[in-house]
Amino acid sequence: MEDIKPNFIEFKSFGSRVGANYIGITGGGAISFYSGFYKSNNIASYKKCVILYDKALRLVAFKFGGDELGHGAFPLNHNMKNKTAWISGQNFFKLNQELKPLETKGKFEPVIFKDAVRGEVFLIDLNKRKEVRKK
Repeated sequence: MEDIKPNFIEFKSFGSRVGANYIGITGGGAISFYSGFYKSNNIASYKKCVILYDKALRLVAFKFGGDELGHGAFPLNHNMKNKTAWISGQNFFKLNQELKPLETKGKFEPVIFKDAVRGEVFLIDLNKRKEVRKK
């Protein structure tokens, strides 16, 4: 072993899962943007978010931006330490009573969708909840 000269790179826990490219919905109605999604889509550069909803297809999309999104856009709450963000979606769930947070909760893999009116949005399909194994 004395003739081996490793070139180690040190890794430490960063406090978040960098591979977690998910958007999550909690039972209380919060909508979370996990670290992998947050980092790969530069969510730190945005202040606000608008939610788009297709009731018939059960599709939810998120448009991120700033003041150009207008009055009433959801403010993004950033956790810079963990590189995540969240919005309080309670009003969204109140307006769309067929969506119950406790029944909708889970993790969803977003895809980029080019909307003809709004441009690039991040789309999740509420019919395709991501199965996450717990250890």
